[in-house]
Amino acid sequence: MLTKNFFLAILVIILVTTITYADTNPVASENEATIEKLIEKLADGNISVRSDAVKGLVDIGEPAVGSLIQALENDNPDIRENSALALGKIGDKRAIEPLVYLIEDNDVNVRGAAEIALVDIGEESIDMLVAYAKNQDNVEYERRLAVIFLIEYGEKAVPSLIQVLSDNESFVLHRDVRYALSEIGEPAVGPLIELLESDDPDVKSRAIQTLGDIGDERAIVPLGMLLNDESEQVRTLAKSSIEAIENQSENGRLHLTNYGKKPDFYIEAEKRDFLDKLKIVVEASEIEMDEYIRSEGTVSSYGYNYGGSISVGLVVGSNVSESGLNEIYDIFDRHAQEIGIENVPVMFEYGIIEPHDLPVQEPATQDTPGLTGWLLFVVILLLYWKIRTNP
Repeated sequence: MLTKNFFLAILVIILVTTITYADTNPVASENEATIEKLIEKLADGNISVRSDAVKGLVDIGEPAVGSLIQALENDNPDIRENSALALGKIGDKRAIEPLVYLIEDNDVNVRGAAEIALVDIGEESIDMLVAYAKNQDNVEYERRLAVIFLIEYGEKAVPSLIQVLSDNESFVLHRDVRYALSEIGEPAVGPLIELLESDDPDVKSRAIQTLGDIGDERAIVPLGMLLNDESEQVRTLAKSSIEAIENQSENGRLHLTNYGKKPDFYIEAEKRDFLDKLKIVVEASEIEMDEYIRSEGTVSSYGYNYGGSISVGLVVGSNVSESGLNEIYDIFDRHAQEIGIENVPVMFEYGIIEPHDLPVQEPATQDTPGLTGWLLFVVILLLYWKIRTNP
């Protein structure tokens, strides 16, 4: 008869065998070694090698998530940046919290990669970004940066942004919330109009200002109903916003057409390299573009943007023929081909195209950790744009 001790002995043998197999499993060990090598290549000096390494990690998928989360703490900013991008493309929700805390990273490219990765993972990260922004224990300008991140979620972020705009205790975020909602634009108009019915004049005022920032004509009638509001502040702001909307309707930008094709970027380093080339193209085209941008010309402004294209603003009211657009495109295309760019992307629209500065203020003290990184974030956004306006 088999004894109890015999069964215990068999169980111990099975457990030991299982553990030993797990420790010596060549497939698992090989996978871990591959992941480590790919993570090392995320800092390679060759952009193509870095891009291929991200692709390799994304192909591995879930087994690479733990190592990539650890790599977010690596001393090398290129490894942190590309680890974040890989985590976003894999889409594992375990990465949301560590990616949110990359807002505190002192490298602008790492913070940008965290933003892209969070958007790639999906709307599940919105609540955590909002919680981070509203947490008064966090550094103020990092809280405000979390709000700016929400722009990339578009319509999905509107309810959360409206909630913060309605929260009087989140006053340090309100300017950035207004900016975020104005950048999202049309999807925010309806909820903001509903907010005009608030009993709080301060909440109502913020909604009025944001509608003025967006410039959607649908807001004119509901704003007009506030011209007799009992609050002088509300009345004054409603009048100003109506005027702002009417001015934007008369002088606003109108997209016309696109030429060429934007390349696909797998990692942000590829986009930065392409933007450097667009800068060269814009500068090389300056003399020839003078003919079109002078006081009697049809071009009001031109430059290149972070989206990866050259933008040309045409004088409002000018009647530009297709042959005229072709001539302008040929200028940029010729200089682009000289440096190896085929089908350079150029976007034509009516109105003056201007670079957008983020509505953020410098923190009060120069001793705050991360200040230099934050200022670089703002400056680099502006440096991606070179603009020449019609005198």
